[in-house]
Amino acid sequence: MGAGFFANVGETRREGGELTLSLTTGPVDWRVAYCYTRATFASPYQFASDTNSSAVDTDGDGVRDTVFVKAGARMPGIPAHTLKLQGDWRVIRDLSAGASVVCSSGTYARGDENNQDANGMVPGYAVVELEASYVFLKGLRLSVKIDNLFNARYSDFGILGQNAFTGPGRAFGPSHGIETAPEQFRAVGAPRGAWAILEYRLGGD
Repeated sequence: MGAGFFANVGETRREGGELTLSLTTGPVDWRVAYCYTRATFASPYQFASDTNSSAVDTDGDGVRDTVFVKAGARMPGIPAHTLKLQGDWRVIRDLSAGASVVCSSGTYARGDENNQDANGMVPGYAVVELEASYVFLKGLRLSVKIDNLFNARYSDFGILGQNAFTGPGRAFGPSHGIETAPEQFRAVGAPRGAWAILEYRLGGD
C-alpha cells in the first residue's frame, strides 16, 4: 500500500459564461442552454505521481515520479463546453412529449492536472433523452421516459492509475511476472434506460 498526504494547490480560477434561449412555435416549446467554463490552476505547483506519462525524475533515482503543473493548465473533470437542446410538444390537451440532447466536451482525467499525459482527454459525448406524459383523468398521470436513447457508450470522468491486470487474458499481472502498467481509467456512463411511472395526486391536475 502507498501513503500520501493532502496539500493545497494554490490559487485557481473559474471564468466563463452561460446563454439560454427559449422559443415557442405553436404547440412546441424550445430551449437551448450553452455554458462555457474555463477552470484553470492560477498558481504553478508539483505533485508526486507514477501514473502520469509526463512525470520526471527530480532526485536522480531513475524513477519518473514528479509532475509539474504550470499556471493556466485546465482543471480535471470540468468540461469547457456543455450544451442542452430541449423541445416539449403539447400534442393534445392531456398528452405531451419531449426530447432533449445533452452534449459535453472532453475533460482531463484526475492525475493529469498538467494536461500532458499521453492518454489525452476523456472524450466528449452526446446523449438523447425522450419523455411523454398522458393525463387519464384529474390527478392520474402516466409518464414514460427513455434515457440514452441510442445507447451511446461514453464516459464523464477519468482518473490515472496503475493497472494490475496486465497478464495474459487480462489476468493479474504480478502473478505472471508482469509489472503493473499506468493507465487511464474511465467511469462508464449509464446505458439506455426506460421507465414508466403511474402517478396519482390527491386534488392534483
